[in-house]
Amino acid sequence: MKDNERNETYEGNEILKQQLLFYKSKDLKVHIKKINGQFYNGFVLEVAGDMLILDDRKLGAMPISFVEIDILEKYMEEGI
Repeated sequence: MKDNERNETYEGNEILKQQLLFYKSKDLKVHIKKINGQFYNGFVLEVAGDMLILDDRKLGAMPISFVEIDILEKYMEEGI
């Protein structure tokens, strides 16, 4: 998902939630870039309401609100 404006609508939140639940169910790492430029890589631990708990590989568990997300994609390991 890209373009934060979609995250600010009910439909955008539902699309983002379905993507996050898919990554969680498949136990896939995600790459999240926030609108402020920060990025995180790790596993989705929980999805509830309009936020998620991400287990970032460096910082550990952290909450992220959907409206903060600019880009959500599968994390690609270097060299693959």
